[in-house]
Amino acid sequence: MFVKIEPANGYWTADPIGLGTINVAIGTNETQTNGGGWVPDAGSANGKANFGFSVKGANGSPKGTSIFVFRGTDGFNYIVKSTSWTGGFLNFSTEPSTSILNRSSFKGKCVVQKIDRSTGAVVASFGNFTFTVDTRDGDLLTPRSFDAYAITILDQNGVIWRRVGTNTALLPLGGGSVMVKAK
Repeated sequence: MFVKIEPANGYWTADPIGLGTINVAIGTNETQTNGGGWVPDAGSANGKANFGFSVKGANGSPKGTSIFVFRGTDGFNYIVKSTSWTGGFLNFSTEPSTSILNRSSFKGKCVVQKIDRSTGAVVASFGNFTFTVDTRDGDLLTPRSFDAYAITILDQNGVIWRRVGTNTALLPLGGGSVMVKAK
């Protein structure tokens, strides 16, 4: 979901176009993972990246959306949006020290949009990329721990285009939350 904030609103200002994510999770009894917020990102112009996702298992395959946004050091903003779950997956696992299902991992296809920071216009779009997201819901652990996130984005040739964290070294959220609901 995209939301436009009027520049004269007096509450939120950006430089000159601000990008962020809004994630709305609707309660259900289905196996799912949801989250949104930001993680530290040394490769981003402002030192952080925003994300949002809502993914559930549907008849053995994932269904939902995922978005990842960062400010490039080249003066452009980048939006990575899920486009398809063909060939993808949604898995749940445990923390190595516990038997509680508090981790999720999902994979799908995506498009990367390069955005002009001053106008908000899409100047380039790269398709047929894939992404893998790994998360941890720290609220399910005793004692409670931090929620965490990582993403790897591969280009159309299967080469890493961007990576923030890894599946074995998830990044603690700087803000936001992750929820894992596995049966």
